[in-house]
Amino acid sequence: NGVIRFVRWSNNKKLLISAFNDNSLRLWNLKDGSSKVFEGHTEVVMGIHLLENNKALSWSNDNTLRLWNLEDGSSKLFEGHTERIKEVHILDDNKALSWSMDRTIRIWDLKNESSIVLQGHDSYISGIQILNNIAISWDESRELKLWNLDDGTLELLNGHKHDIYGVKFVNNNTFFAWEDTSLYIWNIIDKT
Repeated sequence: NGVIRFVRWSNNKKLLISAFNDNSLRLWNLKDGSSKVFEGHTEVVMGIHLLENNKALSWSNDNTLRLWNLEDGSSKLFEGHTERIKEVHILDDNKALSWSMDRTIRIWDLKNESSIVLQGHDSYISGIQILNNIAISWDESRELKLWNLDDGTLELLNGHKHDIYGVKFVNNNTFFAWEDTSLYIWNIIDKT
């Protein structure tokens, strides 16, 4: 019934879920090989997170997220992005963070079915790293964007001379970012 695009295990290795190129998800019973199909996305599913309480959160090229109840197959639709969602990170307190080709970041409240939009990118977002209530995003502007996820405030960190390829947290106050031939070590507190 289509090509398998990816497979995800639950942390306890009791559940296996796969996405197919027909826009569906399939939850597998590993004991007898049977499966349950979940349909709702209108374009290819790009990723999924298995959550606690028999839930799963998927995102698709249809610019939406869906929160699935794995017991009854129902889903809640989360709309807001206007272009393809690149990635989704699970946060604490029933929240998720997504970033999209529409140059926005959204923090979704999965319980209240709402989102707040973080805007500040003028070009496509290249990546995001998260630690606690801090997110660092970067794009082709050679600026790092430091987001406070509690209140949505943004601070810009400048100094890169070339496109930024990645960011990695060292601890709560320090991260490094790299470009072609240089590695920068940044301090979150004093922004140096």
